Order: sequence, then C-alpha cells, then structure tokens
Amino acid sequence: MQAVLDEIIEKTARISDDDRDKLIQILQEQKRKIKPNGKKGFVHPNTLWVKEHHAEYQGRYVAVEDGKLVGTGKNFPEALAEAKKNGSEKPMITYLPRDDEELRGGW
Repeated sequence: MQAVLDEIIEKTARISDDDRDKLIQILQEQKRKIKPNGKKGFVHPNTLWVKEHHAEYQGRYVAVEDGKLVGTGKNFPEALAEAKKNGSEKPMITYLPRDDEELRGGW
C-alpha cells in the first residue's frame, strides 16, 4: 500500500494547481460518504457526529450537514438561522437532551 501512496504523491506533484484542487475536493467528498457500521449496515455522517459530540451540546439544538456542525441554538429556529447564515441548505436539526432531562413523546 505504501508503494501506491508514494506513486500517488509523486504524480500529484506534477499536476496543475487546479487539478490538485479538484483531486482534494474528490477525496474530501469520498471521506464524507456514509461510513460502514460493522454488520449493522451504514450510518450517516450526521448520526456519527451527533453520537460523538452529544456531551458537548447537551440541552441545545444542533444543525449538522455532511457530518459537520453548521449551527446551534436554544431552539429550532435559532439553529436553522445560524445554519443558513453559514451557507447550509438542508441541515439535519435535532435537540440533544441533557442527561438529567426526562423526555416525553406522543401525538
């Protein structure tokens, strides 16, 4: 595998800056794609972000897009407004409950 990586590095040193930027963009897009979750199938990057950062944002609404935080707020509209201000078009917005909070659901 190291030989392949060395060859890629050598070849990218010879391409134009524009082509190198395109390559970087492609590699970043590949990295953001849905990640495998063992035998359970696939987990969306937004879900992984929420799982990894829940403790940091307890009691707040978070807006996440492509596995990256794009906004937060005390309520849904605040999180959405910040996400839009940051250029997000369709973020996932969810509330991250505090550990001591009792949640109730229903219709």
